[in-house]
This record gives sequence, C-alpha cells and structure tokens, in this order.
Amino acid sequence: MKPMLNRALAALMLVGLPLSAHAEDTPVSIRMDGAVALQASLLAEGTLNEAQVQVVKDVAHQKAAVLTCEGFAIDDARFASVFQTSYPSDAEFDAMDEAAQIQLRAVMMLVMGTFLGGDIAIAAADPEAWCASAAEEKAQADLPNRIWAD
Repeated sequence: MKPMLNRALAALMLVGLPLSAHAEDTPVSIRMDGAVALQASLLAEGTLNEAQVQVVKDVAHQKAAVLTCEGFAIDDARFASVFQTSYPSDAEFDAMDEAAQIQLRAVMMLVMGTFLGGDIAIAAADPEAWCASAAEEKAQADLPNRIWAD
C-alpha cells in the first residue's frame, strides 16, 4: 500500500473508532501512546519491520525514563547490543545502495525521535505516575530489549 493511502486510512480509522475509544475515561496517556505508535508505524512503513520498530520503541522508552526520572541510567554495552539488533548486519547494510542506507538511517532517527518525544510528552502529563510505572518496569529482570543499568 502507498504511504499516502495508509495515512488517509489511518485518519479514517481514528475517526471511525467507537466513541468509547475517545471517551474522557480513557486515560490521556493511552490515547497519546496510541497516536505516537500510529505515527511511528507510518514513518517506518516500507523501511522497518515490526521487530525493528519494537526495538526502537523499547530503547526510546527507556531513554525517556533516563531523561525524565531520577535513578535511571543507560548501560552502554546493553544499549549497543540491543540497538544493533534493529539494524541489518554489516554485510546486509553494505549490500544496500546508498539511497537505501540513507533511507534506513533517516527512518531510524525519525522513528526513535517520535517514540522518545512521545514518551517525554506522556511523562510530562503525570511525571510521578509515569516514573513509578517505569520503576516497576525496571524491576523486571526479563524486560525485553533492556538497556537500563542495574
């Protein structure tokens, strides 16, 4: 599907959601997270697969906690290891033409920025609750794509 068509369909899907999805009792953080995820998926379309998008989302979320909350830090070795899983191997990357390499790097930056900015905005709505939730996540030793330092 063409990206322009997908954007039009995405807008229609949001408009067509049941009223309960837009209801005031749906936490603003849930609505914001959905909007951010939709935009990131549109940006990633045709360049990144779902697994790559999930890695970028997880990394951005953890980085947002570091920037927003006390007591969080990034383990550089974990970060390098996890983030590398979202990129093709060196041989695969080298086999791409220059335009595809630039496209991949640009889309990775845009998707990372979308998720990071979105998480920081969501955290700003209720920093105490958001940081408490992040602390609960950090306590999970088996957190997928974990980059936080212990």
